[in-house]
Amino acid sequence: MLHHLVDARKRTCSDLKSLLESVFNEYKYSLIEVLVDFEDEVRDILEILEGKDFEFEVVEREDGFSVLLKRSHNFFLEVL
Repeated sequence: MLHHLVDARKRTCSDLKSLLESVFNEYKYSLIEVLVDFEDEVRDILEILEGKDFEFEVVEREDGFSVLLKRSHNFFLEVL
């Protein structure tokens, strides 16, 4: 499975929602790791994910948080 790293920390990202929407559209069958600085940004990501078909895991890091995202549906069923 492909893995895409998205640096959404404040110093590099000013519009988290737009960034995530474009990433979701571009990388449909990948594991996406989103780096953020603060816990409230993690909550923002989880709000954006509401109603979307993603599994997620939040990992606290020394320099912030990492949110791992994977679509819940099966890639092979999409291809068939």
